[in-house]
Amino acid sequence: MAPATTLRSLSPHGILILFTHLLILFSSNTIAQSISNGSEVDRQALLSFKSSISSDPRGVLSSWSTSISFCSWRGVTCGITLPTRVVLLNLNSAQLSGQLSPWIANLTSLERLDLSENRFSGSIPEELGTSRSLKSVDLSLNQLVGPILDFHKMSTLQFLDLSSNNLSGSIPSSLGNVSSLTDIRLDTNRLSGSVPETLSLIQNLSMLNLSNNYLSGHISTKLCNMSSLIYLGLDQNNLTGRVPSCIGNTLQNLELLSMSGNKFEGLIPSSLANASNLQYIDLGHNLLEGRIPSLGSLCNLTFLNLGNNFLQAEGNKFSGQIPSTIGNLSRLNKLYLQNNELSGNIPATLGNCNQLYMLELSFNSLEGPIPSELFSGTTLVGLDLSNNYLTGSIPLQIGALLQLLRLYISFNQLSGQVPLTFGECVQLSSLRLRSNMLNGSIPRSFSNLRSIEQIDLFQNSLVGKIPEFFANMDYLQQLDLSMNYFEGPIPTGGIFQNHSVVALDGNEELCTGATTTLYQFPVCTTTSAVGIKKNALLLVKVIPPVAIALISFICFVVTLLTRSQAETTTCYKETMKKISYGDIVKATNWLSPINKISSSRTGSIYIGRFEFDTDLVAIKLFHLQENGARDSFVTECEVLRNTRHRNLVKAVTVCSTVDLEKMNSKL
Repeated sequence: MAPATTLRSLSPHGILILFTHLLILFSSNTIAQSISNGSEVDRQALLSFKSSISSDPRGVLSSWSTSISFCSWRGVTCGITLPTRVVLLNLNSAQLSGQLSPWIANLTSLERLDLSENRFSGSIPEELGTSRSLKSVDLSLNQLVGPILDFHKMSTLQFLDLSSNNLSGSIPSSLGNVSSLTDIRLDTNRLSGSVPETLSLIQNLSMLNLSNNYLSGHISTKLCNMSSLIYLGLDQNNLTGRVPSCIGNTLQNLELLSMSGNKFEGLIPSSLANASNLQYIDLGHNLLEGRIPSLGSLCNLTFLNLGNNFLQAEGNKFSGQIPSTIGNLSRLNKLYLQNNELSGNIPATLGNCNQLYMLELSFNSLEGPIPSELFSGTTLVGLDLSNNYLTGSIPLQIGALLQLLRLYISFNQLSGQVPLTFGECVQLSSLRLRSNMLNGSIPRSFSNLRSIEQIDLFQNSLVGKIPEFFANMDYLQQLDLSMNYFEGPIPTGGIFQNHSVVALDGNEELCTGATTTLYQFPVCTTTSAVGIKKNALLLVKVIPPVAIALISFICFVVTLLTRSQAETTTCYKETMKKISYGDIVKATNWLSPINKISSSRTGSIYIGRFEFDTDLVAIKLFHLQENGARDSFVTECEVLRNTRHRNLVKAVTVCSTVDLEKMNSKL
């Protein structure tokens, strides 16, 4: 048996080696235990989170089993360094229900938490606000309630999204102490109170969205210190005061400014023209007033909403009109100026905005014609010019709007006929032209509007029959033709089978078929429309020759009477000019109403010029078929024969003819 080796028999070098080995063994055991403990804490925290879930309809957490490593669980991502820790928990859009477990805070290496678009309820655990590793927190689109946590201890937090919940209370001012933040989204909650001034301390903040809450008070001018801001959303709150005048001078990186739906008053800051990166401006639905500043330098602007304010385009520069410089915004695709007090003409320069697809100018005091340049582009989808004082006709160029879906020009003073080119707007779904002075009939080109859902032509001066093609429009849901002058039978079939969606009141000449009782109009007469048309054509053919024969007969009689007095008027006869009935008809442009200068029951006086003479002559036509006309003719002849006066017109000649019924008429 080998002798036992004692520590005393070891050399000093051997003792050192033995001590080193023991130290390494002890350290390895400690590290392994530490790694095991850290991983176990994360595993237990995740299992505690799972236990707080009350509903998992998609079975997202079914993989969270102790039989496999938690780093393989769905939605869990671990780091690549030791110890193995959870760095990402992403369960967005998983339809999970339940409450948030406070054990999430035990995931001390967690950098990103995304539980958005679920059904979590209850409040946000206070423990979450103590995490010093989190860089991104997204709890949006849930049903969370209660106040916003005090996040000031989260020194690494960059992204915070608590939007679309039911959070209440005020925005904690301590949030401004989290200097690492670049993105804050608290919109669509029930937050109240003022916007904390401390937010201006966050120098790298690029997005601040507080819209759709109940915030009140003024906006501090310190907001202008956030020079990195790209997105500023304060719309749909109860904010008051003025829009900070410095906003365009210092926020040079700003691309989106949304402050609509508040109670801001005063002027629109002219400094906005200096924020050259602006793409979206929404200041609608406020109490702003004054002139619209010149924004023509904002070459990147695509959306401009100044509607529903009390704006007046006043001052020498604008002369009461919408600034023509808006036409410089070549990228503009939405322009909302409705519900203001704008006046003057619609600037033709708007036609330069060739990417514009939505234009709202309704409820102003705009006047003058609709500029045809407005339709030079083909991108317009929606156009609303209603409730103004526009005059003139609807430009024919409107047919170029091939993508137009909605056209509202109601309550103006437009006249003329409805353009035939409307039929080229084949995508049109809603057409409102009510309360104008349009005349003529409905163009047959309307039959091309196969996608139309609503047609409103109320209170115009339209005539003719209601076109049958309305009954063939498959998508037509509402038709208002009331207060016009339509006549004839009401079409049957299609939309006309539902009288509740068809308005025809005020068209007194309309009638219905004998088999329908849907509309309160008299039954049409039995005379067919074809028969009426034939009778009208017959009258047109018969009346002219009968009238010519009648006039010829009267001229013949007058000639006979003149010859019987030849002996007493020899000298006068020698001076009379020889003319034919055809000469008289030509001289009066075929007895045109334009040449008629006077008319009575017994005769009419025309003015004309014979082909062989340059002087104007007056020609009187006697209607001898009327009672007393013959006596009037005889009396006038006696006056001309026996009276001499400088004011009495000299008779040039006379002509008579006879009609087929022996009725006399003298010229």
